[in-house]
Amino acid sequence: MRPRRQPQLVSPIAGTVVAILCSLAIGAPVGRVDTSSSKAPEPSASQPVRLGAGYSRIADKERQLYYVSALDAEHLAMTTGLLGKFSDAFNKTLRAQRPQWRIIILLPTVEDYRRLAPTKDVVGFYRPSNRTLISIDRGRVLIHEFTHALHHADAAAARQQHPVWIWEGLGSLFDASMIGPSGLQPQVDLRLLPLQSAIRSDKTIPLARLLTLKPDAFIRQSELCYSEARYLLLYLHRQGRLSKWYETYKAGFRNDSTGKDALEKILGKRLERIEEEWKDWVKRLRLPWGERRAGRARLGLKLQDTKNGVKVAGFVEGSAAERAGRIRKGDILLKVNGYKIANTAHAIGAIHSAGAMQTVTIELKRHGRRLTVRQPLGAPPGR
Repeated sequence: MRPRRQPQLVSPIAGTVVAILCSLAIGAPVGRVDTSSSKAPEPSASQPVRLGAGYSRIADKERQLYYVSALDAEHLAMTTGLLGKFSDAFNKTLRAQRPQWRIIILLPTVEDYRRLAPTKDVVGFYRPSNRTLISIDRGRVLIHEFTHALHHADAAAARQQHPVWIWEGLGSLFDASMIGPSGLQPQVDLRLLPLQSAIRSDKTIPLARLLTLKPDAFIRQSELCYSEARYLLLYLHRQGRLSKWYETYKAGFRNDSTGKDALEKILGKRLERIEEEWKDWVKRLRLPWGERRAGRARLGLKLQDTKNGVKVAGFVEGSAAERAGRIRKGDILLKVNGYKIANTAHAIGAIHSAGAMQTVTIELKRHGRRLTVRQPLGAPPGR
């Protein structure tokens, strides 16, 4: 079947694992961003040989995007077209500078990716030290990591190292967006659910603390941190103040690198008051029906992070997982298609990358016994 062409859609399969209700913290954790050099290494002439046969190269010199790809010509054209449009929209949305160095985008085979990935639990990552993005996902994970690459280039041009909440907040904000005439238009996504739950139970991370978290602490509470960072930036975007905030933040970076002063200046209120109004706004948001319906179409598991691992807490009625009957409530997920599942974010990334109408191999533990099941995924909406 020929793929549908939707170059204007940033994440054509974004949010399709709606039934996994616990987290959407997609993408590899970020470390300290290297901004010490304004030059990036050029693609090695021997790189395709090391990766194996069948790789092609495309250079988008205007945007400084250099592709090394194992995709067929049609899918590569779709991917390069999407990332080119996304890059332009990103710059327009944040008034960011175009990269001053080459960004290398490697789209490898699954076999080569397994050798290159830092761990088995990610399906795409961006490496700041050599400005290289490597991904086997061509949907939301790819866009998330590509946002990191563009943001890194812009921050480095200003000789700045932005905190993890901005780094991951922007990645999470734009990985579920549409490309419009005025730039990127972020949509309400599944990260809303854990945030609303935390607000109802009064368990949110105070914004004053979120803005100062180090990467390790941010990742330890990834579900809530990703959600809070994303929806704080979406709050600014919905008020038409995201680009002004980002511009003000960079201008005042030397005096305040956390973003607090820029928030207070742009919104004209103390952070405590901003947080109160932001929470009220978040509580009123509603997840679009399309997001919910798409999730039912994919798998339909309700997952819970526990000390023993990712536990199946239940099923969405009528979902693929419920109909198949191969996964049971109380099962602990260990691996999906060979990728280790350490938390719900990893499960989402692994299932998301598999695609609709596919069959995934799931390793799990049931009553202390390890089992392997083959689980079909459902169709996307409208199929």
